[in-house]
Amino acid sequence: MGRGAMVLGKFGVQYVQERAQHWRIKWKIISRLGPQEAKAYLSEEGSGRLAVMPSRIENSPYTVYECAEKGIPFIASDVGGVADLIHPDDHQAALFQPDTASLAAKLADVLKNGIYNARPRVSANANEAIWQAWHEHIAREAAAEQATKREERATAELPFVSVIMTHYNRPR
Repeated sequence: MGRGAMVLGKFGVQYVQERAQHWRIKWKIISRLGPQEAKAYLSEEGSGRLAVMPSRIENSPYTVYECAEKGIPFIASDVGGVADLIHPDDHQAALFQPDTASLAAKLADVLKNGIYNARPRVSANANEAIWQAWHEHIAREAAAEQATKREERATAELPFVSVIMTHYNRPR
C-alpha cells in the first residue's frame, strides 16, 4: 500500500514481483486503497496484518502515528522523528535500523513471536488538549498585548497635527 518508488532502477511493484517469485509465503500488493480504506484493511479483526514502513528518510510520518493511535500493528525504520511518535517502551518492538538485515530480522521476530501493537508517545486526546492549551495561551498573550497598546495610546500625549487641503476646482 502507499506510493510506489523506484528501487534499483525499477518500479517498486516490478522489483517486488521479481524478488517474490521464490517466496514461500502468501503476499500481494494493494495500491488502490485511500488512507481510510487502508487503515480499515490493516485493522480488520483477526487479520494478523502488519504495516511495514521501511522508509530510509522520514521526518515525522503521520502513518506511524495513525497506526500507533489506532492500534494497528506496525514496524518502522528508526529514522528522523519516527521514534518521537512512539512510546519509548515500544521502540524495541516496533523499530528497526534502515537496512535490509535489520528489516529481515524484525520481520523474522514478528513471525516467530507475534505482532505487538506499539503505542503512541502522546495519545490523540492528550495531543489535542496540548494543542488547544497552546492556542489559548497565544490568544491570551495577543489579547493582553493589544490591551496594553490600547491603554498606551489612550494615555499618550498626542502631538498637534494640522491637515491642510487645497482644492483647485472650487465652485464660483
